[in-house]
Amino acid sequence: METEKTAAERRKELATLLFCQSYLYYHDMLSSAESKRVCKRISAFHDKHRIAITREQIDSVEIKYQDKLWKNKKKQAQHASIANLVCGG
Repeated sequence: METEKTAAERRKELATLLFCQSYLYYHDMLSSAESKRVCKRISAFHDKHRIAITREQIDSVEIKYQDKLWKNKKKQAQHASIANLVCGG
């Protein structure tokens, strides 16, 4: 049974969704039309949960990447495609 998320967890989730949508659009991974569809879904999430969020909270989202993990698992990763690693095949 899933427990109800706290207001802070919902704010973090919304900030992450907005950050990711912007990141993907900025890097040409989403077209304008796709970005608008994603934005509508994020807006529906925002409205459903009545989340108040600030620009500073959105800007606080970070991506953490550690290249040293790649070096440690390079042989394992050589045979796995991005689709398998990230998209499940």
